Amino acid sequence: MAAVAVGLGLYLWPALSAPVILRSDSQIDLDWARNGFGVLRPRSLAEPQGAGGHPLKPGYVLFLRLGLVLPFSSEPERRIIIFQSLLLLAAIGTSAAYLAWRGRVAIGLTVLAMLLVFLRLRDSCSAVMSEASAEALLLPLAAFILEPPLGALPAVVAGGLAGALILVRPNAGMPFALFLLVRYLLRRRRSAVIYSAAVAVVVLPVLFSHVARRQWQSLPRVLRG
Repeated sequence: MAAVAVGLGLYLWPALSAPVILRSDSQIDLDWARNGFGVLRPRSLAEPQGAGGHPLKPGYVLFLRLGLVLPFSSEPERRIIIFQSLLLLAAIGTSAAYLAWRGRVAIGLTVLAMLLVFLRLRDSCSAVMSEASAEALLLPLAAFILEPPLGALPAVVAGGLAGALILVRPNAGMPFALFLLVRYLLRRRRSAVIYSAAVAVVVLPVLFSHVARRQWQSLPRVLRG
């Protein structure tokens, strides 16, 4: 209970009262989220000015779209700050609890204490950027790498999280997805197959949608009808 109270105090109070940090990339991502670009559609020709060099992260755009409709605040951007603060706090708690449940009680408690007092982690929640949502997915994956969850359903959950992280932050998602795959291959190959299938189910439809739409748009207008 004490850890819950400390976590809520550290994460929820700043989310409600601290200034919201918006960068140029934040505005581009928010514009895409409001207009529905990037999830199952590629970037539009009407994309915000200056967005040409900004990488599209479909999972993060979807995360922003969800955050914008939540009734946490009258300010749309603060809704996202509160949403990602709660998600990151939940990820810290569930990752530590998972390690303790798997028999690593001391490690779980140490992880919980260290992550709660590591305030740079909390500071990432004050900005409308992809870091906080990526961290919320990365932490349970790190716990899974230490203790891979065996069985069909746990492997599906792990694969879904890894696929989501790839779509939110590819440069973090790909290495963690591969690390966890190696751990599964060393422990139980059947779980590795299920895990890989779950990653593919999450990532490939979005990837194929973008590739297909790009190819369609590259065709001469007369061929598109």
